[in-house]
Amino acid sequence: MITCITDLPVELLHEIFDYLSAFDICHTFHDLSDYLNNAIKTYSNFKLDFQSIQKSHFDRICQYVQPLCIKALRLSDHRSETVGQSELFLSRINAKQMKNLQAFSLAQIEDTPFTT
Repeated sequence: MITCITDLPVELLHEIFDYLSAFDICHTFHDLSDYLNNAIKTYSNFKLDFQSIQKSHFDRICQYVQPLCIKALRLSDHRSETVGQSELFLSRINAKQMKNLQAFSLAQIEDTPFTT
């Protein structure tokens, strides 16, 4: 009988994560247990949409999401609390490690060159 979320198989947790935002996954499940931390680290279906995101949410996602686990990425400098968000993200994450990236979009990016 399953009485706790940590009793669920990791595959089922990943199915649940499919319905949550990256921030909700990191904020809700990180640091509850080693099992849940590992479930987050092995979840390879993160869809990151950084359009109109709060700076604290942006920072938390960058801290916990592994580049290899990013499946979709949308960067935007428009209506964002995070000034120069696109450049900041690429300075924190090694773009070459995003080997599972299937979708990438840029929306209203500031006119600054990317240095990766």
